[in-house]
Amino acid sequence: MSTIEELAVTAEEPRFLTASYRDRSGRIIEWDNRVFRSLSPDALSHVQRMEAAGDLRYLEQHHGLWPATLLDPADVPAELAAISPSGRLLEHPKLDFVSYPYEWPFSLLKRAALYHLDVHLAALERNLTLIDGSAYNVQFVGAHPVFIDTLSLVPYVDGSPWLGYRQFCEQFLNPLVLSARLGVGFNGWYRGELNGIPLPDLARLLSWRDKLSPGVLFHITLHARLQEKLQQSDNSQGDAKREIPKTRLEAFLKSLRSFVAKLKPHRASDTFWRDYELDNSYAEAEARDKLTFVGDFVRRRPDSVVWDLGCNSGAFSEAALENGAARVLGLDADVGALEAAVTRADAKQLAFLPLYADFSKPSPNQGWYQSERPGLLARREADVVLALALIHHMVIGNNIPLGDALDWLLSLAPAGVIEFVPKTDLMIQQMLATREDIFVDYTYDDFVALLQDRVEITDRKVVSESGRELFGYERATAS
Repeated sequence: MSTIEELAVTAEEPRFLTASYRDRSGRIIEWDNRVFRSLSPDALSHVQRMEAAGDLRYLEQHHGLWPATLLDPADVPAELAAISPSGRLLEHPKLDFVSYPYEWPFSLLKRAALYHLDVHLAALERNLTLIDGSAYNVQFVGAHPVFIDTLSLVPYVDGSPWLGYRQFCEQFLNPLVLSARLGVGFNGWYRGELNGIPLPDLARLLSWRDKLSPGVLFHITLHARLQEKLQQSDNSQGDAKREIPKTRLEAFLKSLRSFVAKLKPHRASDTFWRDYELDNSYAEAEARDKLTFVGDFVRRRPDSVVWDLGCNSGAFSEAALENGAARVLGLDADVGALEAAVTRADAKQLAFLPLYADFSKPSPNQGWYQSERPGLLARREADVVLALALIHHMVIGNNIPLGDALDWLLSLAPAGVIEFVPKTDLMIQQMLATREDIFVDYTYDDFVALLQDRVEITDRKVVSESGRELFGYERATAS
């Protein structure tokens, strides 16, 4: 099946995920709201060996390997049998939400890096190894990482080096070092590059003091020079042929893990919005009213998937979960606020995943055929959207017309809460202090009229002396 044919199939037919095109031994297939993986004959033999040795069960139970069930021949759906070269399939539970490393805040990328190394060390104990170092092989359930690529586990051969070392550095280590040492956010660069931050590029940016510091010297400075030399000599596999004893490989992975563990967010992460929950323009009673409104709205929609846009440190995400939401995806462009949100998710063990997103330019469809990494809209699956103190940032902060901003927000879920902040509010007064007020469409009457024209307003409440008002809404159901 060609790529064009793959993209043209209907929802009822098996669909290959474009992102899995790189793995010739096993493509990911979606069908009937289930997720499968095709298997080449060699991949099937390897999976059978891992099952017989108890490797898959051990790694699932103790190290978060995403479950994989090898279907018996009689259980392979007839619609899929001819797709898999071996006639057999792995089946995986469907992930709630697929996120990408360029959407993770620093602490989650670091957590994923440490976890990836832990999985590799655990695999070596079972005489297996990882053939790559891809950050895309890690996903999050809440704020907890899981490893999703069963077929990247292969038998360890004595003396084999780690072929994924450069990939690990460019997709995990380099973005973390960029932020930790230079205070530069990695999300935008990573999203543009997709395969991570190239070693030579990062090496050129670092100061000599950083270049010669332990860890950076070995894993970035010298590593970048080696890669450049290999490219010039057209012998990119030359270094990979050197044999490395297993004990040395394990020591190397532990040393790399120690280096990653010491990396911390730069002080630039101490942003204004990080502490906004504790230092804002709301009186205590006003904040309580806002939390109550959100809680009541979500409680009437139990087991909802909630997207909290502009989640800040996650107070309203937590309120949604306390009132019956199944899980919450928090999205914010402020890295400091996201770090506080991750801390909240960890401390209270919440089903809450905070991710980086700039709503004026959310993650697009990109990669091979512009479908390898689906954009934010292509992955939307929310039942409820919270857009609290957000729309004025879109309209006044980013010049997005009010109607267009509402259309985008309302497209994300069939129900939600939107907060309107009037121009008399101190926050907007500060935003307009150094610019001309050209936003003639941003008025209370226009907002209400546009909202009523698009959805049914079910609840509303003024929550501040300045006139901030919350609007609960539902899309009108077709008759």
